[in-house]
Amino acid sequence: MKRTLPALALLLAASILTACGDGVKARLGNAEAQYNLGMRYHAGIEEDQDYATAVTWLEKAAEQGHAGAQHTLAGLYARGLGVPQDYRAAARWYTQAAEQDIAAAQYAVARMLAQGQGVAQDLAQAANWYKKAATQGLADAQYELADLYYRGQGVPQIYGQAAHWYTKAANQGHPGTQNNLAVIYYKGLGMPQDYQQALYWFKRSATAGDPEAQHNLGTLYLNGHGVEKDARQAAQWFTKAAQQGLPKAQLQLGFLYRKGDGVPQEYKQAYIWFTIAAASGHPEASRYRDTTARHLTTAAVQQAQAEAATLYRSIAESTAAAQ
Repeated sequence: MKRTLPALALLLAASILTACGDGVKARLGNAEAQYNLGMRYHAGIEEDQDYATAVTWLEKAAEQGHAGAQHTLAGLYARGLGVPQDYRAAARWYTQAAEQDIAAAQYAVARMLAQGQGVAQDLAQAANWYKKAATQGLADAQYELADLYYRGQGVPQIYGQAAHWYTKAANQGHPGTQNNLAVIYYKGLGMPQDYQQALYWFKRSATAGDPEAQHNLGTLYLNGHGVEKDARQAAQWFTKAAQQGLPKAQLQLGFLYRKGDGVPQEYKQAYIWFTIAAASGHPEASRYRDTTARHLTTAAVQQAQAEAATLYRSIAESTAAAQ
């Protein structure tokens, strides 16, 4: 059976496209090739990094409905790379990619809706998009959705749903989520109070370096909730959090030094940590600093003030470097 001329022409065109590089195929209108070429300019692979040229090719692919191009193009508009920064354009392209089930785009749309960036603020719609991304397993989306349920923003306040999504994100190693989940267990919000589960999740988050979790874990050890009371362990965790700049941990550490609970009783160290907590913004720390000063000589107070200033600067610098 003879092939018709149009069929032969299609076969010939297909073979030419296969043989050609992305550059030629892109110019012939192939969306995948346009996307690949745009990404090469975007990343500086085989081509000099050129965001403006990347935008040109990604836009061509995006206009043909290529989800990856739409998502990447949105990011360039959001950051103002290769084009003037334009949150409205970013939201438009993110939305088109999100509608094709790109989880990262769904998350990006949700954040823009939550913040009112490039679109009118709409927490209910933000929750809807967070849920789509969360259902696909995106830990950041699971965390944000859980937070909305925890606060009752855009969705009813349902602690059980908050715990559900916090757990999913926490199991993926999201440190902040682990701390929040532990708080739900510790306070018994929407579920029976469970100090053992609180201890488990606080410890995972604290070990990962979350200062809030380190403080909370210290509180469990100090009060003997879910674990044998151990002031020395409490002091160690409070110290870790205090050295990361957490004012309430700095205040708590001052109390331990003043009482000699889990650490040697040292009024000078107590004064130092109360001073740092006050400088960090804790509203009650200056009162405890001043009452502690009564146990020190004038010379000791002056020395403690100098040491506190040095330690405060060191903490501020290390905290800034970690961000």
